[in-house]
Amino acid sequence: MAILASDTSENITAFLIMPDAKLRAKTGCAICRQRRVKCDEAKPSCRNCSRFGRSCSWPKPADMTDRRHRRRRASPAPSLSSSDRPSSPKTDETSHDTAPILTNRTTLTTVHHPLFETEIEYELMHHFYNFHFDSLTLPTKDKSYFFQCQSDLMDMMTHSRSVKYAILANCASNKHVLMSNDRYRLIALRYYTEAMGGLNQELEDFCPSDTYRHSCLSTVASFLYVYDFWSLDVMSDPRPHVVGAVKLLSLKNQDNSSLRTAIQSYDRVNIESVLYQGFLLSIRRPFRPDFRLDTNFITHAEDLLRSYDNANPSFAEPSIILGVPTSLYRLILRIIDSSNVPRSNLSDHLQGLKVELQYWEQLLFDDENSEKGQHGDSRFNDLIIIATSLLLDLITETLASNDDTIYPASSAREWDGKPWRWQLDLATNILQCPEEHQKWSGCYLGAWPLLILGYGARSLEEITLVKDVLRKMQERIGYGEVQRIRDELDKITTYKSSQVWVC
Repeated sequence: MAILASDTSENITAFLIMPDAKLRAKTGCAICRQRRVKCDEAKPSCRNCSRFGRSCSWPKPADMTDRRHRRRRASPAPSLSSSDRPSSPKTDETSHDTAPILTNRTTLTTVHHPLFETEIEYELMHHFYNFHFDSLTLPTKDKSYFFQCQSDLMDMMTHSRSVKYAILANCASNKHVLMSNDRYRLIALRYYTEAMGGLNQELEDFCPSDTYRHSCLSTVASFLYVYDFWSLDVMSDPRPHVVGAVKLLSLKNQDNSSLRTAIQSYDRVNIESVLYQGFLLSIRRPFRPDFRLDTNFITHAEDLLRSYDNANPSFAEPSIILGVPTSLYRLILRIIDSSNVPRSNLSDHLQGLKVELQYWEQLLFDDENSEKGQHGDSRFNDLIIIATSLLLDLITETLASNDDTIYPASSAREWDGKPWRWQLDLATNILQCPEEHQKWSGCYLGAWPLLILGYGARSLEEITLVKDVLRKMQERIGYGEVQRIRDELDKITTYKSSQVWVC
C-alpha cells in the first residue's frame, strides 16, 4: 500500500495501526486486494475503506490476473548517505511476544511519503503506534482521546524532524530493552543525537507566542526525558530534559493573564507528562532525593490542565499519564521533605501528614470493601496510596531512630491502632491475585510503589513477589527504570539475607 505525500496525518496513522494482512482476497476493492484482506464489496465504499477513511476504488479487468507468480519489482529506494542509512532490519530476527516486529510488509521502496525515509523508520513507527505509545500511557485511558493524541503526534512529526527523531529514538531504545538486541541501542543513540541537535537549533530563535512550535518543542523535550527513563543506559539522566520541559511549559500563557486553551490534545499530554516525570524524579530516591519539582510550576501546570478540561468537555476522562490526583503526589513530596523540617516542628509536621493521609487511606478501605475495589481499575490508585502510607511509616521510623522524642513508642504506627506494616499485607493480597498481577506488570505506574514495597518488605517472600512483578513489567513493556529498581532491591535482598528477616 503506497502512502502518498497528499495523505492526511489521520490516514497515515490509520495505515500504521492497521493489523497485519492475513487473508488473501480474490475479489473486492483495489485497496483490500492490495492488503489481501477480505472485502465486503459494499459500494460506493466498502467497510474497510470507510473505517480507515480511504478512497475506495475498484480494480480494472487487467488487475484481476493472478500475480502471485509474477516477479516482484520495487522502485529504487531514495539514495541515502552512509551516515544517514541505518542498518537494514534482519529478516531472521527472533520475535518477542510483547514487542511487535515488522515482518512480511511492504518495504519502504513502495512508500512515498517524506515521513518515512528508511525501512527502519517504518519499522520503528509501526512499533510506536502498535505497542510503545500504548505502554507510555495508562491502561484506563479514554480511547477516543488516545486516538486523537496519536493523530496529533503524526501531524507534529510531519512538520518537525526533531519530534520524529525523538520518537524514533524512544522506539529503538524500547526494542533494545525488549529484545536485548544491541543493534537497536545504536540506532536509538543516533536518533537521540539527531533530536538533541534539532532541539538546540530550534531553541535559538524560539518565540513563545508561536503556539504550534511551542507544542512541538515541548513534545521533543518530553520524549527525550522519556528516553532517559526507559533506557537501560546507567548514564542516562532525565533531569536536564525535565528541567528544560518545565521551563518551556512555564512560558506557556506567561504573557496573558487569562489562560489560553491548549491548541491540541497532545498539549495536555505534555503537561501531564512533565508533571508525572517531575514527580517521579522527586520521589524515586525518597531517602536521598536529588531533584525537587518547583511548587509554583505544579500550580501553573494544574491551572493549564483545568483550562484544557474546561474548554474540552467532550472527553469524559482525559487523564492519560498521571493516574492519581496531583494532591497525592504533593503529599508524597511533603513526606519526603520531612528530613528538612526543623526538629522543633517535626513531631507536629509528621502528625499533620498522618491526619492528611487518613483521607486517602479511607478511600483505600472503602474501595477494598466494595465490588469496584475488587474488580475495577481503582487498584491503579490503590497501590500508590498503599506505598505512600508505607513511605510515611518508613521515614517516620528513620527519623524516630535518631530522635526518640518524635515517637517514643516502639512502632510509629501504634498510635492509630493499625498493625505494623499493614500496607504490605494489603499489597501482597493485591499482587498475588493473577488479574492484578497481570495488570500491574503491564503498567509503568507500578514501578514507584513497588520500589517502596521492596524497601518495607518484612520477608524474603515479600520482596521476591515484588521483584517478580518488576521483572515481568520489564519483559512486557521494556521500562528501563524497572531495571534500576531491581538492581537496588537486589542489594537490599543481599543485605537482609545476611541479617535476620523480620517476620
